[in-house]
Amino acid sequence: MNKEGLFGAKPNFSDDYYPTISSSTFQGTTICYATGSIVNVLTGDFKLLQQIQASGRVNCVAIHPITKTICFTVGDLITKYSFHEEKWNKLDQIQTGFEINSIDWAENGNLLVVGSKLVIYKPDYSLELSAELPFSPSKCQYSPCCKFIALFSKWRFPSDSRLCNNALMTRCNDQIVRFWAQNEHGYGFYNFDLCGVVDPTTTNQSSVLSNQYSISCLHWLTGKALADALRTQKEIKSFRKTLISSPSKLTDSLAEFPDMLFEVRSNGTMGLASIPSRVTKINTIMVSERTVQESDFAFFGNPIHSFYSIPVESCNHTPEITFLTRNDENVMNAYSMNLDDFFNHNWSSPRLYLRVSWSAPQSEIQKIVKHQALPLFALFDHQNQLLIYSSRLPRIGLRSTLGLTFHCQVPFENTPDCLNWFPNIGNAIKLIFIENIEYRVEEVCSKRTEKFMLLDIQQNDDSVYRLLAVSSLGNVKFFNVDDERIEVNMESESQIPNVLHAFSIRMFDFKNESIKLCRPSQFGVITDTYKINLYDFEDSPTLSDSSNKQLTEVYSIDSTTKNTIVDLSIAAFGKVAIGIFYSKPAHESNGQYLIDILDNEIDGLDLIFEYQIQLKYDFTKERNKFVDMAWHSCYDGQHLLAVADTHTVNVYTNSHVDAGIEWKSIIDFVVEEHENIQAVSWLQHGALFVATNLKTFIFSPWKKDGKGVPANMLELSSVHSGRLEDYNPSLLIQYMFWGKYDLVKYNLSLLHRFVKLSIEANRKLTHLPIPLWKLTGEDNDISNKMAYEDLFGVTDETALSELGTFSKTHVDYLVENLPISGIENFDDVTAFVKAFEQIEQHRRSLDENGLRYYIAAIYQYHRQTPHNLSPRDYCWGFFSDSQDYILDVMTQCIGGKLKWKDARDFGMGYWIANYNTLKTVFENIARNQFWGENGVNDPVACSLYYLALKKKNVLTGLWKLANSHPEQNQMMKFLANNFDEDRWKTAAQKNAFALLGKQRYEYAAAFFLLAGKLKDAANVCIKQLKDPQLAITICRIYEGEGGPVLSDILQNQLIPDACKADDRWLSCLLWTIANNRENAFYSLTRPLPSLLTEPCEVENRFVTVDPALLLLYNRLQTVYKTLILPKIPRLTSLEEIELYVNCARSYDKLGCPSLALEMIIKHKLDTIPEIQLEKEGDILVEETAGDNEVLGTTEIGWGAPDVKKESNGLDWGEIESKPTSTGLDWGELESKPTSGGIDWGELDTKPSGGLDFSDYESGLKDLDDLPNEELDIKPLAKPSEVPIEIPVVSKKEYLRLHCRKNALEIFKRFLVMRILHDLHNSTETVSYYKKELQTDPTLSKYTEYLKKGFQDISNTSKLDIDEISHMLRNRFGEIYELEAWVGLLPFADSMDDHIRFTNEMFTNQANFICSLCFEGNFKDYSMERYAHIEFMSRQLLIAATNWYSKCLELNCTWSESAMAQAVGAGYMIQILLATVFHNKNRLWWMIGLCDQLFDGLLKNDAKAIMHVVNDALADHNPIAHPDDVLPTDDHSIELYDEYGIALYTKESTETITAQKLIYSMVLTHATTAFKLYLERLAEIMNVNSNLDETFGFLTQGIEKGLVAYIYELDLEVTKNWLRLDMNFKNITAYIMELQIQELWSLLNRTGNVKKTANAIFHTKSIKKWDSGAYIDEDLNAPEFLSETIVNSENIINSFAINPLDHHQIVYATPTSICEIDTRISENYFSNDDPKVLRSQEDLPKLNITKAVPVQVVTNFESEELPMKKDLSFDSINRLIKRSFKPKPTNNFVDKGLRLRRAIYQATTLESHKSLNYCSPEVAVKLYQFGQAPELLTYTAQSEGRLTNCHFDPYGAKFGASDSRGDLYIWKFDAEPSAVKPCISLKQCHQGAINDFAFLNSSSVVATAGTSTNGMNVSIWDTLLPHTKARVKAFPVGEAGITSLVFFSQDNLLIAGGKKGSIYAIDIRSGGMLLNDFVAFDSSVKSLAFHEEKRSIVAGSSKGEIKVHPV
Repeated sequence: MNKEGLFGAKPNFSDDYYPTISSSTFQGTTICYATGSIVNVLTGDFKLLQQIQASGRVNCVAIHPITKTICFTVGDLITKYSFHEEKWNKLDQIQTGFEINSIDWAENGNLLVVGSKLVIYKPDYSLELSAELPFSPSKCQYSPCCKFIALFSKWRFPSDSRLCNNALMTRCNDQIVRFWAQNEHGYGFYNFDLCGVVDPTTTNQSSVLSNQYSISCLHWLTGKALADALRTQKEIKSFRKTLISSPSKLTDSLAEFPDMLFEVRSNGTMGLASIPSRVTKINTIMVSERTVQESDFAFFGNPIHSFYSIPVESCNHTPEITFLTRNDENVMNAYSMNLDDFFNHNWSSPRLYLRVSWSAPQSEIQKIVKHQALPLFALFDHQNQLLIYSSRLPRIGLRSTLGLTFHCQVPFENTPDCLNWFPNIGNAIKLIFIENIEYRVEEVCSKRTEKFMLLDIQQNDDSVYRLLAVSSLGNVKFFNVDDERIEVNMESESQIPNVLHAFSIRMFDFKNESIKLCRPSQFGVITDTYKINLYDFEDSPTLSDSSNKQLTEVYSIDSTTKNTIVDLSIAAFGKVAIGIFYSKPAHESNGQYLIDILDNEIDGLDLIFEYQIQLKYDFTKERNKFVDMAWHSCYDGQHLLAVADTHTVNVYTNSHVDAGIEWKSIIDFVVEEHENIQAVSWLQHGALFVATNLKTFIFSPWKKDGKGVPANMLELSSVHSGRLEDYNPSLLIQYMFWGKYDLVKYNLSLLHRFVKLSIEANRKLTHLPIPLWKLTGEDNDISNKMAYEDLFGVTDETALSELGTFSKTHVDYLVENLPISGIENFDDVTAFVKAFEQIEQHRRSLDENGLRYYIAAIYQYHRQTPHNLSPRDYCWGFFSDSQDYILDVMTQCIGGKLKWKDARDFGMGYWIANYNTLKTVFENIARNQFWGENGVNDPVACSLYYLALKKKNVLTGLWKLANSHPEQNQMMKFLANNFDEDRWKTAAQKNAFALLGKQRYEYAAAFFLLAGKLKDAANVCIKQLKDPQLAITICRIYEGEGGPVLSDILQNQLIPDACKADDRWLSCLLWTIANNRENAFYSLTRPLPSLLTEPCEVENRFVTVDPALLLLYNRLQTVYKTLILPKIPRLTSLEEIELYVNCARSYDKLGCPSLALEMIIKHKLDTIPEIQLEKEGDILVEETAGDNEVLGTTEIGWGAPDVKKESNGLDWGEIESKPTSTGLDWGELESKPTSGGIDWGELDTKPSGGLDFSDYESGLKDLDDLPNEELDIKPLAKPSEVPIEIPVVSKKEYLRLHCRKNALEIFKRFLVMRILHDLHNSTETVSYYKKELQTDPTLSKYTEYLKKGFQDISNTSKLDIDEISHMLRNRFGEIYELEAWVGLLPFADSMDDHIRFTNEMFTNQANFICSLCFEGNFKDYSMERYAHIEFMSRQLLIAATNWYSKCLELNCTWSESAMAQAVGAGYMIQILLATVFHNKNRLWWMIGLCDQLFDGLLKNDAKAIMHVVNDALADHNPIAHPDDVLPTDDHSIELYDEYGIALYTKESTETITAQKLIYSMVLTHATTAFKLYLERLAEIMNVNSNLDETFGFLTQGIEKGLVAYIYELDLEVTKNWLRLDMNFKNITAYIMELQIQELWSLLNRTGNVKKTANAIFHTKSIKKWDSGAYIDEDLNAPEFLSETIVNSENIINSFAINPLDHHQIVYATPTSICEIDTRISENYFSNDDPKVLRSQEDLPKLNITKAVPVQVVTNFESEELPMKKDLSFDSINRLIKRSFKPKPTNNFVDKGLRLRRAIYQATTLESHKSLNYCSPEVAVKLYQFGQAPELLTYTAQSEGRLTNCHFDPYGAKFGASDSRGDLYIWKFDAEPSAVKPCISLKQCHQGAINDFAFLNSSSVVATAGTSTNGMNVSIWDTLLPHTKARVKAFPVGEAGITSLVFFSQDNLLIAGGKKGSIYAIDIRSGGMLLNDFVAFDSSVKSLAFHEEKRSIVAGSSKGEIKVHPV
C-alpha cells in the first residue's frame, strides 16, 4: 500500500507556551518538536527525517539556527544531538540539578537554560552564567542580537537586527498587549519603555486593530521571516518573472514597515497591521474576511511559531510564511500564508492554507473502536485519553488533509472495560462509556456492580434505545437508554458460563448504509473452551410464549483443540475472524498463531469454518507475535482482513479455488526495525490506519508496483474474490450444467468480437463486457429482430450482430489469437473453446448427466489434465443413461487405445455401471497394457488385469511372446503350476510380499490375485497405489457385482475415507455402488460422519458445498420415487431449504452470484413454509416478502421438473396448484423428458445396466400404456394413506427460520452488488471501441442494454432501482471509476443525490491524480507510471465532457467548483505529460487553446470548455499559419558540414536539449496562462466564497507541482546548454522534427521566446542549494529594459497600439500620423548608434523576410472610401482583414515605418478593440490600421479644439472633449445618422476638459478639468436630462485635474492633479476618497493602469514616470 503520510502526534505543550517546538532555516528548513518521549525532526514541508527516543517525557526542545544541533530536556537532563552526514547523532548530556522549563540557542553557540535557575552554557559546555530565580518561568528567549534575555515575553525578530533596536511584546492576564522598545542610557545601560498598547477588549481603537467579535491574540509577522521570503524570491526572480508578478508591493511594505502584526478573529477574519522600526504606532494595513474557518479560531488563541520555509529539492515559486499553531487540546496545525495573495494580488479576502495537522495520541494506542456505519472511530491510548476522529478522502487545497479530522478527546481516570459506538438515526452521534462499575452516556451515570461487554443497540418507536450487554459472569441484559437515564429493561434468568468474548451478528443495509442486525437480540459468545454459541434473547412477537427472560441457544460449534483466544473481529457482512494462539506439545516449538475465519453471510446464525490462516513466526525473537486485526467490507461484497504482528501488516482476501475458498495475502508492508505495531484499523475510504509505538501512518488503498504504477487494492481483491469473468471456463461450465447453452454461446461470441477488436487495435484485452441483460432475462428486442431478419432473408451485415452465433470459424480464430489477446489464463479459455466445439457436435446424442460428464472430461482433455476430473464428474457419468456413447467418444479422444491410466483419469472405474461393459473395457485395457510403448511387449504391465479377469492362460501365452523379457523363464515356470493348490497359493502370496518390499506394487497385487487374495490385492491398490478405482474395478471383475470384498472395502475403507474428507460426491457414488440408496441420498445434505456406524471427525473444516449437488439431489429424488423401496428417503422441507441456501451461498463463493440470485428468487427461499411450533402446536403464518399470500398455503415444487423449459434460465420447476397428499410435494413423474434441458431425474425408459433395477422394472410393467395422470407415487409408497403433516419445529428452529428470512433479503442485495461489482471494466472496454461498435445493434447501445438489465434485476429481485443505483454509486466511488458512473446516468430515481455525488467524485478524482502526479521526485518516475497518470487524466477530461452532455440532457447544472478542479487538473497534467510522451500534436492544440479554456472556466461556460477539451484530445494535425516560417525554409542556417553530412540528428544531444528547451517554454507559457487564470479567479472569490476550495486546490495541488517540474527541467536544459556551448540564435538548426518546428512557430507567434529563453538561461534561475551552483550575485539588476522603436525629428503628441497585433503602433506628430512595425524598428534601432544605417544583409531574419517601403498618402480626397447604408460595424471588421499582413515590395533600408498620413496637428490617438483608431481634429476621423483612407468622419458643433478621445469599455460608443469644456458622444456605427453626436454635455467645467473616462458603461462618464467651486472631477449619467446629468462631483486637486484613469476591477477612479498629487476615489462607496499622495513636484501629465501588475503608471510634465502599486 502507498503511504499517504505520517499522521503526526500532538506535541507536548505547557499552559501558556510551547517550548517543545523549534525550527532552523539555514540551508533548508528543519522543524523539530517533541511528543511524549519522542523528538520528531521534519523538513520544511513536514516530511519526517528522524525520530529521537528520549528517556522520558520531553519538556522542551531547541535547534540551533545554523549548526542544527538539537537539544532537548527530560526533567533536569539536557541531551544534545549534532547534525552530521544527513542525520542527528547523540553528542553529550548535561545534568543541571533542577527541573528545566525552557531552553534557547544563541547564534554563537551559547545555550540558555531556565527553570528555578537561569544558566548559560558555552559551546564547550562550560558554565558561563548561573543565577537563582525567585520564580520558575515557563519560557525564555534570546533577543535577536543575543545580548538580552526575555522571560514571559516574545521578542520581535526584524529583517536585520543590526539596524533595529530590540522590541518586546507581552500579554498579561488582563488580555492587554503591550509593546516595549529598547532605549540606551549610556555606559551600556538600557531601558525597555512602554511604547504601545493594544486592548482587545475595547471596540473603539483608532490606531490598533479593531476586534468586535471576540478577544483574540496578536502575533508577530516577523520581519526576519518576511525578509527571508523576499530574499529567496529575488534569488529566483529571473525564473519567476515569467510565471508570476514581481513582489513590488511586498518590497515597498517591508521597506516602510519591516515588522507586522496580525490577529485572527472568531469569525475567521484576519487583521494585518504594520509597525515602524521603533514601534511608535501601529497602522492597519488590511482586514481580510474568511481568512480561516471559524472553527480554527481556537488555534490562534495561543502563541504561535512562525518562520519562512522553502523546500530544498525544488523551487518554491511563491513566498510563504508558515505558522505553527495549537488549540487548547494541544492539537497543532500548520498554516501557510502566501505573501503574493496578501500583498501583490487584488484579492480582497486572501486565505491561510492549512497544510497539516498533528492530532494523534502522544502515547501508544491501546485500542481502536471503529463506528459501525459512519466514518468515525475512536483511539484510546496508554494515557487514558480517548480521541475521536472522522475520516474522509485526502484533500489538497486550502485545507489539506491526510484523511483524518480530529474532533475531541475525553480523559479517563482509569482504562474503561469496554468501548462501543452508539449509532443514532440521523446525524446525531453519541458514545456510550462503561467504566469499571459506572455507565456513562455523555453526562448521565447509573451505578452497576458488574462489568459488561457492550454489543449492539436497537431503537424503539419511542426513540428510546436498547443496549444489549453481556457480563463477564454470563448475565445478559437489555438497558433502556435515553438522554436522561439508563436503566435495566430486561435481564436473563440463566447465565452463560465461562464467557471470554461476546459479539453481535451484523448485516449491512445497502440502501441506508448502516449496520442492521439480523435480529437485535442475537449475539454470540466464545467460552474459555473455545466453544462458540449463538443465542437469542428476545422472543418474537409471533410466539405465544410471553416470557422474555430466557436465552435460546440457536447454534453451537466446538473446536477440536484448546486454544487461547487473543482477538476477535466482526465484518459488516457477518464474517467473523478469531485470532487464537495454539499451544503445541512441549517437544515441538512454542506454538503458533492462527486466524480462524468463520462465515455467517446468509442465515445470520450458521457460523461455518471457512478458512484458517497460519501465521508463522520465529518465536526465538521476542517481537514476533500477533498484535491486531481489522475487517474492511467493500461495496462489492469483498472482505479485506488486515492482520498485524509486531513489525508487519498483511492484507488478506478470499480467493476462488476449485475446492472452495482460500485466503491469500495480497499486500504486505513492514515498519522500521525499531518500531512495534500497536493497532490497525480501516478508514471508510479503504485506507489503513497503522499505529506503532513511535508514530501513526495512513496507507492509501493504492498499491504501487516496482515501476510506481498504482493499482487500487479493492480492485486487486476483486481479481481474487469477485465475480468470474464471463469467459472464465469455470463459470461457463456451471452455466452449461444448468442448461444455459445459449448464454455460453453468447459469451463466446462476445469474446470473439472483442478479441478481434483488440488484435486489430493492437491492444491487450483485459475485460469482457458483461451481458447483464442476458443474465437476468431474454433480450426480446434483439432475438425478435434477428428472427424477423432471418425470416425475410435480410443479409445486410450492418443490421445483423454476430453476438449469439459461434461457429467453427470463430473457434479457429480464437484458438489462433487467444494467446496474443492479453487475457489471463488463455490456455484454459482456449481449451474450453475447443471443447465447446465438440460439445456442440455431441450434445443431442447425450442425456443431461452424460453431457455434464462430457463437458468436464473433454475440457480437461484439451487442458491436457484429464487427471483433474473430480468425483462430481464421475457421478455425472455414473448416473448417465448414455454411458456407452460416452465410452466410445472418450476412447476416440485418446486414439482408441485405452489403457488403465486413461481409464482412471476419465473415472471409468467408477462410472461404468454395466458389468459386461466394464468387463469388455477391462479386457481392452489388459490387451493395450501388454502392447507397450515403441512396440515393446510387457506382460508384467498386463498381469494384474488378466488375473483379475481370471485369464491366467492368456497371461501365460503372452509371457511366451515376451522373448526379450528377463523374467520370462521364471514366470513361464511359475504360471505353469496349479494355483488351486495351497502350496502354490502360498508361493504366490510370498512373492507378492517380496514384490511389496521392492515397491513393485501393481505386480504384487497381481500375485495376490494369483494367490486368491482379492482383499489383499485391493488393499495394495488402495494403500500403496493410491488407486481406489482400480480396487473397485478388480473386485467387480474378479468376484462379480456385490461381492463381499467389494462391500468390505467400501464399508470399512473407502466410504469412511470419503466422509472424513467431507467429499459428498464420492460418498454418494460409493454408497450407491454399495447399494445403500438411503445413505447415498442423505450424503448430499446431512453431515457425512453421522451416516457411519462409527462416526468420525472431518479432517478439513473448510470445504465449501458444491452447488451442483442440487442437480444430483433432484436426480436421485426423482429416481427413488419410482422404485419400490421399504422406505423412500426424503428430506423435510426445512432440510431442503437448507440445501438450497447452502448451494446459493456456494455459488457466490465460487464467483457465480447470478446463479445464486436466480436460485433464491425462483425458489422463494426467503419465505417461511407452513410450520407448527413444538410447544403449543399453533400454526405460524407470515406474509411473503413480495405479496400478501400466506406462507404455507402455497407448496413449492422442490423436486418436480418444469414441463416448459426456459430457454436461458435455470429449470427450477413450477409451483403446483394442487399439493400432493403426502405433505411435501415431490412433483409428478413425466412420461417424456424435457428436450435439451436439465436432467432432473425424469423417468428413464432405458435404465443403464449394472445397477440392480430389477425391482424397479417389475414394478413398472406396462408403464407406457398408462395415462400421464396415473403416474404417481401411489402404487409405490401409498401416500394417500398418510395424512398431511405440518413440520413441527422447536423455538430454536423457528428463530433460525425467522433469521434466515430476514438475512436472505439482505443477501439478495449482496448478490446484486456482487454481479455489478466490475461493471466499470465493461463500460470502459465498450467505450474504448466505441467507434468500431457503432454499427453493432447491441453494443452500440450498451448502456441502454445495461439499464435494461438493471430493470430486470429490479423486477426479479424486487429491489428498487434506486437501491441498485446506490450500489453502483458506492462501488464506483470507492474505486474512483468516474467515467463509468457518468456513462450510466441517469437512473429512474431522483437525480439530486447523484448530481452531488458526481461532483464529489470529480473533486476526489482530481485530488488523487494531482497527488499521484506531483508527489515525490520527478526523476524517479517510470514511464509506466507516467502512462497511468496520462490515462487517468485523459479519462477525467472525457468524463467531464460526458457529464456536460448529461447535464444538457437532464437540464441540470454542473458544479462550477468541481469542474474547475477536474478540468484544470486534467488539462494541465495532459500538457505536462504531452511533453513526457512527445505528443507534439496534442501539445500544439492544448497550448493554443489554453487561453480559451481558462476564459471558459472563469465564465463557467460549459459549452466552450467542452469544445476546447474535445479539440485538445482529438490529436489533430496542427493548422498551418501564414506567418509560420519553418526552420527548413531558412537557408541561412547551417544544417550540413563541409562533407554534406548532417550536423545534427534526432538522436544527437543538441537536438534533445533543444527539444526540452521548447518543452520548457511550452510549459512556462501554459503555467503563465494558468497563473493569470488563478489571479482572475481570486478576484471572483471576493464575491463568491464557494470557490475557496477550488482556488486552494488549483494553487496547492497543480500550480506548485507544475512550477517545481519546470524548475527541474530548466536546470537540466541549462546545464546541458552550457556544457554543449549551444547558441540560441541557431536553435532552429537543432530542431529536426516537423512537429517540433510547428510548435516552435506557435511559440513565436504567441509569446516572446527570446525573453523566455533568457529567463531560463539566466544563471539565477539555476541556483541550487549545493556546491555546484551557478549564482549571479547581482540581485539588484533593473527589472525593466527599454528599447527604442521610433526616433522622430518632431514631437510625438500621442500614440496607440493595435490591440490585435501589438507589433503595430501608430503615433501622431504635428505634421503627420505614422504607423510602424515594431518587429522591424526594434532591430533597426538596436544598434548603439541609431544614426548609422546598416545594410539589409546585416538585419536579422525575421518573419518578414523582405523590407517593406513606406506608403505615403498626401491626397485623401481621391481615395475616399464610399460609405453604404448597410455598412455595419462587423462589415468594417471584415474589410480590414485583408490588410492584416503587409505586402512585400522593393528592397531598401527598413526602419519599420509602414504608413504615413499627412495630417497636421493631430492631438490624440485612441485605438479600438477591432483594429480601428480615432484622430481628433476639428472633427473625429476614423481610420483602420494598414489602410490610408479614412473610413468615416464624425462631426461636432464645437467652437473649441478637441482635446481627448476615448472609446467606452464595449466599443459601442466613443467620446471627445474640447477646450471649451464640452463633451460629445457618438455611436460607433457606419449609419449616416451616426456621424453626429448622440449626446452632448455643455460646460462640464469652467475651462477645457483635460480628460474623461467611461465608468464601466457607455452612459456614465467622469470628466476632469478646473472649476471655480473646486469640483474638478464630475460624474455624469448621460441617460438623465442635461440639468440632472451630473450625479456626483469631487473637490479634489487645488489647481485642477489633468488626467483620469478608471480601474474597473476595483471600481477605482484615479485622478492626477496639476500639482503632482494623485487621488484614489472609490466609486462603490459613493465616491469616498480612499487615498491621496504627492507623486511629483510637477503636473501629472498622464495616467495608465497595468491590470496584471495592479499598478498605476504616472507620467509628469518633467518627463518622470513612476509606478505605484494599488
